[in-house]
Amino acid sequence: MSLWSTVVRSHDRIKDVKGDSDDDKHRDRIAEVRLLLTDANGPAIVRVGTIPSYALAPWAGHVADDIVITRERRQHYLDRHPEVESDERQVVEALLDPSEIHINSKDMQMAIFYAQMSETIHLSVSVWVSDRTDRQNFVLSVRRAKTREVEQGRIRGRVRWKK
Repeated sequence: MSLWSTVVRSHDRIKDVKGDSDDDKHRDRIAEVRLLLTDANGPAIVRVGTIPSYALAPWAGHVADDIVITRERRQHYLDRHPEVESDERQVVEALLDPSEIHINSKDMQMAIFYAQMSETIHLSVSVWVSDRTDRQNFVLSVRRAKTREVEQGRIRGRVRWKK
């Protein structure tokens, strides 16, 4: 099955992870997303939550506010960047409360959500921003990035939002 055909609005296949804005429910939601993604019998697509409206404002053509992670994309980023498995709780946090959001230099539909992990390391979450009504915004990849990469994005004018 292709990547594009798996990321659809299909209420029978998407597990909705609900939560409020308070810290306990936010932590519960993060834990539930991770549990669903790691469960061998879990859904193929997990709804992480709603991306804050300010985060998607630079993508005027976006049509969806929700973001999903597919089991296939999770396996992709773990195969290529196994060190991020221990950072998965920050993946959800980066999506719902990013430090910065940059636009990809090669694909204008691609947003890079950054979460600062330390003075020298950021978590980089690549998100395809949907401009189609039959598609959700979804995570393409996750990796660790050096702060220098984030600074270079600032210098090159790629910042679309900063905390």
